[in-house]
Amino acid sequence: MKKKFKKTAMSLLLTASLVCGLSACSTAKDTPKQESGGAESSSQGGAAGETEQTTASGDKKTFSYWLPIHAFTAKAMTDHNDHPAAKRLEEQTGVFVEYINPPVGQELEQMNLLLASGDNLPDLMRFNFKQKYRGGVSAAVADGVLLDATKLIEENAPNFMAFINSDEDLRRGAYTDDGILAYFGSIIPAEEMRGLPFQGPMVNKTLLDKAGLDIPETIADWEEMLAAFKEMGVRIPFSFGCDNKFAGLYNAFSGAYGVPAGSRFMDENGTAKFGPMQEGYKEFLTLFHKWYQNGWLDPDFLSKVQNKEVRNDFDAGEMGAGLLHISSVIRLPLVSVQHGKEEMEAVPAPYPVLKEGDQTHFRHYVTNFNQTPCYISADAEDPLTVIKWLDYLYSPEGIQEISWGTMGDERYEDTYYVDEEGKKKQTEFVTNNPNGLSPEEVMRQYLLRDTAMVWDWEMQSLMYQDERQQKGWSVWTDHTDFDYVMPDEMTMTADENDEFSKIMGDVETYVNEMSAKFIMGIAPLDDYDKFIKTLESMKIGRATEIQQAALDRYFAR
Repeated sequence: MKKKFKKTAMSLLLTASLVCGLSACSTAKDTPKQESGGAESSSQGGAAGETEQTTASGDKKTFSYWLPIHAFTAKAMTDHNDHPAAKRLEEQTGVFVEYINPPVGQELEQMNLLLASGDNLPDLMRFNFKQKYRGGVSAAVADGVLLDATKLIEENAPNFMAFINSDEDLRRGAYTDDGILAYFGSIIPAEEMRGLPFQGPMVNKTLLDKAGLDIPETIADWEEMLAAFKEMGVRIPFSFGCDNKFAGLYNAFSGAYGVPAGSRFMDENGTAKFGPMQEGYKEFLTLFHKWYQNGWLDPDFLSKVQNKEVRNDFDAGEMGAGLLHISSVIRLPLVSVQHGKEEMEAVPAPYPVLKEGDQTHFRHYVTNFNQTPCYISADAEDPLTVIKWLDYLYSPEGIQEISWGTMGDERYEDTYYVDEEGKKKQTEFVTNNPNGLSPEEVMRQYLLRDTAMVWDWEMQSLMYQDERQQKGWSVWTDHTDFDYVMPDEMTMTADENDEFSKIMGDVETYVNEMSAKFIMGIAPLDDYDKFIKTLESMKIGRATEIQQAALDRYFAR
């Protein structure tokens, strides 16, 4: 009989707003620490679940899986049990999975309700306990919510462990401070993908050419360009997705002064520092205050959201420059015409520096462990079945199923083919879907992408074959790394988390509000010393000590 987990767990989930205090508050979002690993995965684990557990029919293993539905998947179904690829995966693994799907957008609320109910937990849960549970994975294990399956995983998940053991940073990040294998089930991007920037400075080159200027590299170059845009009558010379917390800058511009933007900590050669306490942060705010006064910075920057207003303004040809996704180099020429403008060209610009030859240490990048991981609950009756099933998804066969789908199975539409050079390519059913679905929608609705465990570069690279996109990667990495970004995989103890959260809840609000006031001139920059003293009185020094302790433990793993 399954045991009940401790009801005290219901009070330990954190709201998403507190997650940012632990790491660097990156998006997909922001930014964590990275590695350059890959691995030759092995399928020696065989079919998943070689145990005695069976279904009612007596011929298959089974377990339950709490799995959120991606918004694109939800356009076609509200239940993964009805997903066409679920049957294929069952045939390949010999395991029947009962999917439990929380309503889209209510994942945190539903998990809180599940924990509060005291009922038996599903066997496997795709939910970020590391960031959203007080004390992280170790505390969830101690509270009887999650199973410490470290030894079982190490001994029975050869494909997953091949990835983890292929790189020191991957291995360090996979374990907690006390040695629990925390990230089993997390998506691991292919080696070629890790560390790549997908967001960065972007300029409307059509407007730049009219101004007679080169692509900007230094802060001075940017000021010359923005002044020209303003004089030319460009409605919004520069904007970014601030969303009240400066996340959409990806630390560009502030990085030129050696600090992150907003209420964030940094790792300067192993020393934890709070960005706004550094002299460079005042210089960054002084720069943006000047831009705001001169009309170069969008007057409505504070409320702008990256993938809504900012992208729309840029696509419409109303914005000269900003921080955007690499896809803008393809999208702008098409969409600008749709908005009744001339065909415009977009071009990536380097992350700005103070003077040529400088190296900055903040930028956007793809993390080692990308997106929400899976965890085995302490209530799981047959964890070995769960482990072997998950490990199959890290095998070559599992990666192909989740990344590419089917070919030659008359029961399903072909989603890929192999060309004359032996390379896999997506079929027109994916790239030019007869039902008008985008490629991403097709992949979510016909492949079980919601439970992906490896981002396959051969497939991912199909979306980035355009030379303009590849040039963007080169431009954004030329003299910029992410060495000063706090490691996303570092963790705090439960007591540290309590103390840190109490401090940073007020600090984050204060920093973001004052940063906006300094930029907009509501508060004079002459008051910056008062700002620093207020942070000191709010115990930012103690919060920094906690971050330092967590950072030290991370590097000691």
